[in-house]
Amino acid sequence: MRGITTGGSGTIRVVILLFIPFFFTTAALATTPITITGIIDGDTVRARMADDRQIKIRIYGIDAPERHQAYGQQAKRKLKSLISGKLIKMEAMDQDFHHGRIVARLLADGQDVGGKMVSTGYAWVYLRYCRLPSVRKEYERGEQLARATRCGLWRDQNPIPPWEWRRFGKKG
Repeated sequence: MRGITTGGSGTIRVVILLFIPFFFTTAALATTPITITGIIDGDTVRARMADDRQIKIRIYGIDAPERHQAYGQQAKRKLKSLISGKLIKMEAMDQDFHHGRIVARLLADGQDVGGKMVSTGYAWVYLRYCRLPSVRKEYERGEQLARATRCGLWRDQNPIPPWEWRRFGKKG
C-alpha cells in the first residue's frame, strides 16, 4: 500500500493551499486591534477589524449569565463599561465554527477583560474551555475573590452557572 491516494497529483497541493489562508488568518488575528461594534451579552461581542471585516468574538475562558438569566443584563452592562472608550486588542485563541465566531482574549488598554469580568463577579471561569494554565490560574483567583467579597452574581446564595441554565433549556 502506498502512502496517500491523491486522486491526482494536484489534489494534495490544493488541500494544502486551502488551509494556508486559515493559518495565516488565525495568526494575523493573534494580537489585533479591533473596534467593538456591539455587545451581544456578557461574554460575546461584535467587532470590526482594521480591514473592515465584521467578526463575532466569544471571550476566552469565561461564561457570563445568559441575557434572560439573573445578572445577564448586569453582565452585559459590566462588559460595556470595561471596553467603552478604550483601545481594544484581541488575542485569538480558537475558532468556534459551530457558532461562527472567534474565541479570543480581549484586552482593554492592556487589561484582560475576561479576568475583570470574573473578578468583579459577572462571569464564571469556564473550566471546560479555559485550558491555558496561566490564564486559568489567574481567572480562578479572580473568581475566588469575587465569591469571598460577594461581588456581582455572588451576592446570590446559589447563582446558577450559565452552562446549567442552558442545559435545562432556558436559553437567553
